[in-house]
Amino acid sequence: MTVGIVALGTSLTWLGQDRQPPNTFTQPAGAATPSATTAPLTDITTLVPPGEPGIGDALIPPADAAGQSPAAVTPAPATVAGPPARLTISTLTVDAPVDPVLSVGRVLRPPDDPLRVGWWIASSPAGSDRGSTVIVGHVDTAAAGPGALFRLTELRPGTDIVLHTAEEELVRYSVTTLIDYSKTGDLPAELFRTSGPPQLTLVTCGGEFDEATESYSDNIVVTAVRAP
Repeated sequence: MTVGIVALGTSLTWLGQDRQPPNTFTQPAGAATPSATTAPLTDITTLVPPGEPGIGDALIPPADAAGQSPAAVTPAPATVAGPPARLTISTLTVDAPVDPVLSVGRVLRPPDDPLRVGWWIASSPAGSDRGSTVIVGHVDTAAAGPGALFRLTELRPGTDIVLHTAEEELVRYSVTTLIDYSKTGDLPAELFRTSGPPQLTLVTCGGEFDEATESYSDNIVVTAVRAP
């Protein structure tokens, strides 16, 4: 079993069993230049910002500076904010159930099943009118092969992504960036903000696969904005 790590911005960690190399990464024009890859870490990690909910905490997003939960903010017209229940990306034939995932200390674990993805409960719910909705998942595993986010690097600007809530509301997003970050550094805090315009953040593993450590060298991060 391979254990991997994704370092999220100011911090968040996620563990997985990623195994096979994904398709070749292509960075969209205008995307930020990723940091240079050095020695890969042995885990897939996403470092959780200090003070965020840990295991056993309530299944709700954190309060914002005014003490108001993103879920309580007036949602965009015709959309009810709520935890995402399913992720679909028609161009990649992705149709994956979404499970709420907690942080254990500063470690965020995606679902063990690579065909499911995880919604970090400290992030904004689907349909919220502010903040980033963070979804994490395995690119693949040694035992099960390709995961739900195996083809994430094929996304291009403007591609549609849809989050389905348990209330059967559809929240549509349009891809803006796809960036490859080395696991030797944290991911930008902007990816995990709980204020500002609504955004979807998808994170999985990528880059070179190191047979010795059984780990990928990088994190693949896709961001998307709300679409009409």
